[in-house]
Amino acid sequence: MDGPPNDFRLLRFSSDRYAERDRREAWEQILSRKLLRLNVESRIDAPFRAHARLRLLNGLRFGEGIFGASINKRGRSIVKDDNDDFALAINLDGNLDAVQRGRELTLDEGEAYLLACSEDGIYARPTRGRVMFARFPHKALATMVPSLYDRVARPIPRSNEALHLLTSYFRVLEDNQALATPDLRNLVVKHVYDLLALVLNPTRDQMEVAEKGLKAARLNAIKTYVADNLNRHGLSVADAAAHHRLSPRQIQRLFESEGRTFSSYLQDERLSRVHGELIDPLCRRSVSDLAYDAGFGDISHFNRAFRRRYGASPTELRRVSPRR
Repeated sequence: MDGPPNDFRLLRFSSDRYAERDRREAWEQILSRKLLRLNVESRIDAPFRAHARLRLLNGLRFGEGIFGASINKRGRSIVKDDNDDFALAINLDGNLDAVQRGRELTLDEGEAYLLACSEDGIYARPTRGRVMFARFPHKALATMVPSLYDRVARPIPRSNEALHLLTSYFRVLEDNQALATPDLRNLVVKHVYDLLALVLNPTRDQMEVAEKGLKAARLNAIKTYVADNLNRHGLSVADAAAHHRLSPRQIQRLFESEGRTFSSYLQDERLSRVHGELIDPLCRRSVSDLAYDAGFGDISHFNRAFRRRYGASPTELRRVSPRR
C-alpha cells in the first residue's frame, strides 16, 4: 500500500472525475493502494459512483466513503500478500452484508464489525450507502484486546457508546486540519487505539486506559462544536450537552480536567477570535461588530474581559498594531 503523503493531508476521491466505464476500476485501484486490496463488482447496470475521504497516518488509516451497490471480494490470492492488520467497518446508512470466518452478518445503520486483513472475506452493499473504515496493526491492540481474531465478523451494536464517540472523533479529523506535528499525529493515533479498544470490549484492566481516549475524543468534539457555533449568542453548556447527548455536568467535568470551565473556555475562544481580527492589518471592521460576531452581546463586558486577557483595550491594541 501507499505510504502517508509528506504533509499528511486529507485525501479525497470522486469517481465523477472518470469516464463512466472507468469508474469502478478507478475505485478498486484507489482502495487497493490506500486502504484495502479487493475486487469490486457492481451489482446494478447503472454507472458506478463513489466518493471518499481518507487519512493515512503511521499506524492508522481511516476514512469515510459513499459508494454504489457492489460486491467487494478479498480472495486467497489477495490476502496471501496482505499483513496481519485489522479493520473496523462502521455502516453509516443502508445495509452492509459481510462474510468472514464462515460467519454471515447484515449490519443496519450505525452498526459495525471487525475484519481481519489476513483472511479472505466479502462485504457487499445491496444499495448505495456510506461506510467508515479504520485500519490498524494487530500489535496496536494486542495487549488491550486479547483474542482479536475471536471478535472478527461479530456485529457491534449501534448502542455501543464508544462506537458513537469514535465515529464523532473521525469526523472531527475529516476536515482539512493539517496534523502538522509528529506529536499531534501520535496523539491522534493513540486516542483512536484507546477508543478502538473500548469499542471491542476490553477487559476491566484495560478500561481505564481506553477511557482516556474516550474522554479526549469527547472533549475534542465539544471544542469543535464550540468553534463552529462561536457566533451564537446565548450558546451554553446545555446546548453542547444536548448536541453530544451528555449531561451538562459531564461536559463540565471534561473541562475541569484542564483546570477550566465550559464558560471560561467559550469566553477565551471568543476573545481569541476578536484578537486575531484586531491584529490583522487588513481588518477594518469596528470593534463592536467584531465582538458581536464572536458571540458577545454586551460590549462593556467584552471590553473588560478583553483588557483582563490582553492587558489593553481593543482600541489600544488596534492602535499599536501595524496597519496597511
